[in-house]
Order: sequence, then C-alpha cells, then structure tokens
Amino acid sequence: MSNETYVVPNWDSFSHTWKTVAIVLLILVLLLWLLGFGPGGRNCGSNVVAADAEAEHCGAADNNGAAIATGSAAAGAADTDFLNYEVPAYGFVDNSEAQRLYFGLGSHTLPDDAAETLQSTIDELDENPETVAVLSGFHDPSGDLATNQRLAKKRAEAVQAQLLAMGVDEDRLVLEKPFSTTGTGTDQEARRVEVRLATLE
Repeated sequence: MSNETYVVPNWDSFSHTWKTVAIVLLILVLLLWLLGFGPGGRNCGSNVVAADAEAEHCGAADNNGAAIATGSAAAGAADTDFLNYEVPAYGFVDNSEAQRLYFGLGSHTLPDDAAETLQSTIDELDENPETVAVLSGFHDPSGDLATNQRLAKKRAEAVQAQLLAMGVDEDRLVLEKPFSTTGTGTDQEARRVEVRLATLE
C-alpha cells in the first residue's frame, strides 16, 4: 500500500488571485493614462519649437521663466509644410504686457474668457495705431513635433479669428511660427497663446 500524498490544487483560490492581479494592473494602467502617459496624454504630444530662424530675434525667453527653443534645426525631418508662411520682422513694444489665453489638453477651442482677455489688446491697438498684435502659440516638447506645431498654430489661428470678429483689421495681426516651452514651464503654460503689441521693422 502506497503512502504517497496527493496535493489537490485549490482552483478557487488560484482564480481569485489572478482576478486580483488583473484588477491591480487595470488600475495601474488607468492611473498612467490619467497622468498623461496614454494616447492623447500630455506626454504623448497633445499640444513648440519655432520652425523659422527668423523668430529667434523675437522670442528669446518665456516671460514665465521657461526657456523657449527656437530655430529651424529643431524641426528636424518633421512635416512642416503647414509652416510655410512668412513672418515679418518686428520688435515688441517695451511697455506692452502679453495677454495669455490657456487652452484645454489637445484642444484649439477658445477659452470662455477669450473675448474679455483680448479686449485689452484691442484697446491698446486703438491707442497705438502704428502697432500690430503678434500671436504666438506654444506647446510642450514631448511627442510628435509636427502634431504639436499644428495644434499650436490652430490655437493661434483661433485667437486670430476672434480678434477679426471683434473688429481688428487683418493687416494688424501677425501670426508667429509655433514655439516650444522647456524648462520649468507648467503644462498649462505649454498650452497657451500669447498676444503682444509690436511694431514692424
């Protein structure tokens, strides 16, 4: 007679363990997505490096302490046909304060306070008929460069359309090439459009 002992697997316990592991993994994936590491997240390129070296003399530093990378070298092999437009040379008006409009993640829909924010720019343009308003769209440096640049440009164009609708002449608006924020800038700062008075050179 054999004294061997047979161990019968506890399948109920095994099944419960795997269900627990699956739930934990699902929660981790959800957390990563909420933190911006999933499709459309801030670290996957939702939202800029100036694609034209001419922009270098205009935007050397971010007013919020974040450095701005400029120059066509940063564009690399990205598809930048949509950036094939001329930006006239200009210089910012010294006492002009930039107006900032902040956009949602992956969106170029104007914020609710856009008209109110832009009214001060319109008032400044009325008081200084020799000036123009420069519109600069920003994005973060992560993700696909061309996608980021397109989104930043669409945001600037949305602001441009709003200013036109509020009565500003088209020849008094300058659409800059997109800029990329780096350094200490927040996610919100990387999803902004700045409007600032300047004079054409």
